[in-house]
Amino acid sequence: MAEFSQRSEQIAARGGELNSSFVAAHGRRPTVVEGMRLRQVATIATRPEKSHRSLAELTSNWRERAAGHVPEDEQLAWVSSLAGRNDLPLLHTNDLAEPILDDAAQAVVATVAEHHSTYGRQNLLAEAHRMLHGVRFASPDDRVAVAEHITDLAVARSVVLTPPAMHHTRSGTSARTGPRAFGPRTTSSTPQRSSSRPKIACSKPGENTELFG
Repeated sequence: MAEFSQRSEQIAARGGELNSSFVAAHGRRPTVVEGMRLRQVATIATRPEKSHRSLAELTSNWRERAAGHVPEDEQLAWVSSLAGRNDLPLLHTNDLAEPILDDAAQAVVATVAEHHSTYGRQNLLAEAHRMLHGVRFASPDDRVAVAEHITDLAVARSVVLTPPAMHHTRSGTSARTGPRAFGPRTTSSTPQRSSSRPKIACSKPGENTELFG
């Protein structure tokens, strides 16, 4: 694994140097957001120059690097033996306990709040899917159902800024004169930001950041 993870090791080493420099300059450890920015700097600083190499050249190089661990004449058979090696059971919607999903929702809210001053449900849903990326489910429906449930829990952990509609207005209803008083306020086919989109604020105690989607 270390043979083919040199890029990650370079980023980690450079990130450690930047963290040490930050502590020396500021007398404290970087916050989560500052740490992410330092890692971004480390990623860019250690990024090799782009070069155009054919797949054949890359494959030959990978084989040479792997030869120190697996003899070259056995590499194909070794790779083929890895197929289906994951013995973990496929997850269904009801396999994850509520405390686990609640912890996931808390992590989703924390991650989204770090990147957005305001956010909506779609931001939470996207982050939930990113969090579940490496989890193996029995079917796509199970994955979607778990992501939706985590999103619902994440919304419950947030403060909705936009008040819910107090009444139902029949679609297409309008005033006889003057500007339209009811129904859709835009007639253009061009998508526009709607004031009815829910605005959500992180409910973390002591945090005043307003969040919008």
